[in-house]
Amino acid sequence: MERIPFDVIINHIIPYTYQVQSKELMIDIRNYVRTFNFIQNKYTFDYNYFILLVDLICFCNKEEMPSFTMTHEYADVLRRHIMYKEHSHIRLEYTLYLFFLDNINDDTFIKIRFLWGLMTPVERYAFICG
Repeated sequence: MERIPFDVIINHIIPYTYQVQSKELMIDIRNYVRTFNFIQNKYTFDYNYFILLVDLICFCNKEEMPSFTMTHEYADVLRRHIMYKEHSHIRLEYTLYLFFLDNINDDTFIKIRFLWGLMTPVERYAFICG
C-alpha cells in the first residue's frame, strides 16, 4: 500500500471498501466460513487434507474414485470461476488433470479452498451430510 500512489488509493480502492454487498453474497460468505471450519476440523483430526481434496473431487465429479474423465456436473462447478467460464469440456478436463490430479500433493490446502469456494451452500451441506 505504501508504493501505491495516494490518488489511486483514494479514487479507486477506497470506494470499493464502502460498497454494500448483496445479501446472497454475505450469506454465502458466512456459510463458507462456518462449513469450512467444520470440515477442516473433521478432516484434520480424523483424516488429512489429501483425503479431503480427493473426497471433494469425487463429490463434485459424482463418482467414487477420481478419474481423468469429468462429468458435466463437475464442469459446471469449475465454470463458476470466471477464468473457466468459457472453457470447453475438453479444456476443463485438461485443467482438472494439470491442476488437481497431476500435482495433487502440491498446494493441497489452496485447491481445497478453491473447490469449497466454488460450491454452493447446498452443495457444501450435501458434502458434509453425505
